[in-house]
Amino acid sequence: MEHKLTLKQYEQLNAKLSPQVVSQRKQGGRQVSYVEGHYVIRRANEIFGFENWTWEPVEMRLICDREYKGKEKTGWLVGYICKVEVTIYLDGEVRKTSNWGYGEGIEYNNYGQAHESAVKEAATDAMKRALIKYGDQFGLALYGKDNRHVGNDAPVQEAAPAQAADPKLAPQGEAGWARLQKDMLHLCRENNVDPKTPVLKTLMQAHKKDANVTKMSELPKGRVALFFKDITATIEGLAAQKSGESVGVQDAPNTTPPSTEEAQQLATNAGEEFDAEAWEALDPLAQQEEADRLRDVASQMKAFA
Repeated sequence: MEHKLTLKQYEQLNAKLSPQVVSQRKQGGRQVSYVEGHYVIRRANEIFGFENWTWEPVEMRLICDREYKGKEKTGWLVGYICKVEVTIYLDGEVRKTSNWGYGEGIEYNNYGQAHESAVKEAATDAMKRALIKYGDQFGLALYGKDNRHVGNDAPVQEAAPAQAADPKLAPQGEAGWARLQKDMLHLCRENNVDPKTPVLKTLMQAHKKDANVTKMSELPKGRVALFFKDITATIEGLAAQKSGESVGVQDAPNTTPPSTEEAQQLATNAGEEFDAEAWEALDPLAQQEEADRLRDVASQMKAFA
């Protein structure tokens, strides 16, 4: 697939999520981190352009409408789930993503206000989830428990397009190398190849030596493109040499997260769209956390049915 993002957009999307935009709230008896809807909209405007993206609620379902007993008086509790479709226009191409979100409203004096609050919250939640496919800037960074994708990156200057052999490989520095590592791991998973295979490490050492650098993040753009071409060919070659032997990509964690099929069923139970590629890109801890969230949503839906 040909990628249509500009070099600047890649740099913006590869940057760490600033801790200044992360908020905290209590949910399900624990403290969770999240980004506000207004931040996500502003960030999408900055990266894609005001006229180059839209979001639209395409389905809204009332799943809860009941009496709510507060400490001092009785009111109403309503809950909605909403499906939002995000459309992004990239150099003449149209990219669409969609996802489900949940919102609820509690009111003691105005029944209509309870519905309005729940509808707005559900739509905003779904919009954020639809954009999370585009990475850390839209909240993906918060799915890992170690917060290694949250921080302040040094600004990266935009390079001339002629210097990049492939726009996908344009980002440099630590953020660019982190993205390249993700691509390598994805290739390894697709081809059932162990990323710790010595030949892959040898290839990295050779490119560092030829470029006269000490770290992979210091590779110039032309060398990055060549390295990715070499690493892709090497991984595919290793896969072709395999004779049915199963090679693990990584050691199994102490708590095994759900498989892709199991996660898809959890998403179905929660009334949410499932993105298998995004799921497989998460690390095991993040997968476990997302699975817990889906179970919570499914439980809420069942309780409100």
